[in-house]
Amino acid sequence: MLRQATSRGKARRVLLTGKASGFAGWFAKQKAFLRVTRWDILSTMPPKSTAPTPDATRPHVMILGSGASLAAFPTGEKRGRRLPVMRDFIEVLDLGPILAGHGIAHTGADFESLYSELAADGRHFRCVTELEAAVHEYFSRLELPDEPTLYDRLVLSLRPKDVVITFNWDPFLWAALNRNAIHARGPQAIFLHGNVAVGYCTHHQPASLRSIGKPCCKCGRSVEATRLLFPVREKNYQRSAPIAAGWRDAQRALTNAYVLTIFGYGAPTTDVEAVALLKAAWGDPEDRVMEEVEIIHRVGADTTELLRKWKPFICRDHFQFHSSFYASAAGMLSRRSVESLMGAHQDCIPYEERPLPQTAGWKALREWFRPLIDQELREEFQPLAE
Repeated sequence: MLRQATSRGKARRVLLTGKASGFAGWFAKQKAFLRVTRWDILSTMPPKSTAPTPDATRPHVMILGSGASLAAFPTGEKRGRRLPVMRDFIEVLDLGPILAGHGIAHTGADFESLYSELAADGRHFRCVTELEAAVHEYFSRLELPDEPTLYDRLVLSLRPKDVVITFNWDPFLWAALNRNAIHARGPQAIFLHGNVAVGYCTHHQPASLRSIGKPCCKCGRSVEATRLLFPVREKNYQRSAPIAAGWRDAQRALTNAYVLTIFGYGAPTTDVEAVALLKAAWGDPEDRVMEEVEIIHRVGADTTELLRKWKPFICRDHFQFHSSFYASAAGMLSRRSVESLMGAHQDCIPYEERPLPQTAGWKALREWFRPLIDQELREEFQPLAE
């Protein structure tokens, strides 16, 4: 499998080169030895009937960018609407006529940079207002297909202690969380750039997170939509109380994270301030000798450039690249990623990968997750020892 081959290749390089020294070097070699040998160990072990006990408290944190939604719907969402990334944003949303109508030439700059320039120039207030309305309308019309999607599998693969931090405006994450909530409790969701499907009630603390159009579950008041677009040159998230609270929650989650997955987020230059805030929460990578960082990228992406961008988060070689969500820790160790990796890294306990079914319908998918969820419920409601 891709994950096995990648891990074994990387591990052998660590063993052969021995670049690190002292305790860190010893630990890296022990971790690498486990990666190299665990497949031979597993081949002689009887099949496991259960996954690791769900007793970890540290979260698996996943950061989503526009590439995650594009990977989920490469040919469009339920009604065929395309998912944009910043390089084709103006084309996909057909914003050219709005720009032309105000005498603004599109010179090929990405949308966020262009929007920032227009917002900073007081002469283009009407154009900025029309662009904001068009963006909100387009993303509000996006829908999940009726069948299980990558987003459904993503939220089912994580637990309530885990956190998904998203920069995306589309409603897919929120919709997947809501339609799967009756079957399994999913991860916490944090929307760092706002979201078309989510509103906040700020009449109490912490602010309530609810679907747009539904009343606050605490006080019954209507929830307020958040701003989606921030000029990139002055991304002052503190101006919006709900967004500021989201950033604080995201930083706490990253500080405590054991597994960090970056999915479809390329850390663009327009997000320098955002990346700096994330980096401050993650801390010095040399203090993260146990943690696992993985980057899920599109097929054909420049992994050298991605590694350069995310190097401040990585301790030496403690990272993995994947060209598919299904090869990642969430896809191979669903709902037990932290337990499995922590056991391997700290106690040399080999783990069994359980590939998430990629094409199963609703019934088969929920049956696949049922033993994991039942195990969680047994652990949660286990009586206290006398």
